[in-house]
Amino acid sequence: KHSRKIKMMACRQLTHLLRTLPTAAPRAAGSSVRTMVVSTRSQHPRVSLLQRGVRFSSTSEGGKPTSPVSWKSMTAILVVGGAFISYFQLQRDKMKQEHEARKNQSIGQTMIGGPFTLINTSGKEVTDQDFRGKWLLLYFGFTFCPDVCPEELNKIGEMMDLYAKRTDKKGELVPVFISVDPRRDTPEKIATYLKDFHPSFVGLTGTDAQLKAVTKAFRVYYSAPSTDPADTDYLVDHSIMTYLIDPEGHFAAYYGQNAKAGEIADKIAMTTRVWKPADQ
Repeated sequence: KHSRKIKMMACRQLTHLLRTLPTAAPRAAGSSVRTMVVSTRSQHPRVSLLQRGVRFSSTSEGGKPTSPVSWKSMTAILVVGGAFISYFQLQRDKMKQEHEARKNQSIGQTMIGGPFTLINTSGKEVTDQDFRGKWLLLYFGFTFCPDVCPEELNKIGEMMDLYAKRTDKKGELVPVFISVDPRRDTPEKIATYLKDFHPSFVGLTGTDAQLKAVTKAFRVYYSAPSTDPADTDYLVDHSIMTYLIDPEGHFAAYYGQNAKAGEIADKIAMTTRVWKPADQ
């Protein structure tokens, strides 16, 4: 269905462009015109092609016949043909991306995500309801992470800048960092940490019970931090995944560690453009 729609749109574009092609040069003075009358063997009377609005003509200039198709016309046909193919492929890829975005919206709502209650960098309790009407980009990590978390947060910050150039929905996408190391990552510590990345970042943490609930909802793995009060030098193993949540709080997509900032920005721009509320 989508392919047929693309072909119809492309054919209309091609027809419009062909009408603008340069025509053959006008006949020279004294040139002759031969009109061909074609008869059919059916019961219909003979009909002149000239009466049908079709005329075959040959012109001679110095005894040499001139083709009605000029080099300019041939060049234009090749250019239009190439443009037709490019336009068809572009529309096909665009509709494929839109289909994938709608498919992700429909299949992922009941599998990943859900309500949560956490604590922000001001020490106040917040829930998923506080973010309704916004697109969320969730990343789970911890501030003492030596390399992976800084790299992923830098990538998210770069993606946010690229996304802002690809859409007019500025301010509707909020990057959220959720710490899974509540023992060391206090709200103040998280606030200071996120200043090194994008200014739009929101930092969250919570109690052990709150973090277990939200990580379970989003299928995030993380190793339990050390329980030894004297041990402050430890690493927390965790999933490296970024989740996109729609304005109604439903899971929309996820992006792995290998995804590039530009790729994520393009996909999110497409997803936000085709997304519709559940009641529509």
